[in-house]
Amino acid sequence: MDYYYTDTTKQNTTEYYNMEDSEYKRLTNHIISFFATLLERGVIDGKREPYSNLYDRLEIITKDRYHKKSTLHDEPISMLDALCGLIAKINKRKNNDLTTRQIDMFNRIVKDFAKDMLKDENALNAELVNMVYVGEETAQNDWGNGLFSIG
Repeated sequence: MDYYYTDTTKQNTTEYYNMEDSEYKRLTNHIISFFATLLERGVIDGKREPYSNLYDRLEIITKDRYHKKSTLHDEPISMLDALCGLIAKINKRKNNDLTTRQIDMFNRIVKDFAKDMLKDENALNAELVNMVYVGEETAQNDWGNGLFSIG
């Protein structure tokens, strides 16, 4: 999915995407929805999916696999740890920005999950976050042939 940013800001060695409030909400809603979907039991053919599917997902997302991602320790972290950290950052919501590293990490998690669960790294490409620079323009947040708007 495409998300639009107007500028980047660099503080020390960290680069942040700056975006409109409505676009930030759209992006963070996508991240939170993806996270929640990983943790919930879905419905398949009118029935709740078996717990084994949930256990398979939990096993994948709790495996420690990402090295040197925490500033607090040197141990590897799991997808769950990384997503919880990203959700914590979203909840602080001081500014409408996420770092380029956070977006890259989210995309890496989506690809790794697809590879482990579905055996195809590109199976969940529709869930990837594609940041698009629009300059000082106002990001277009209309959908449904312009009938609906976030703003």
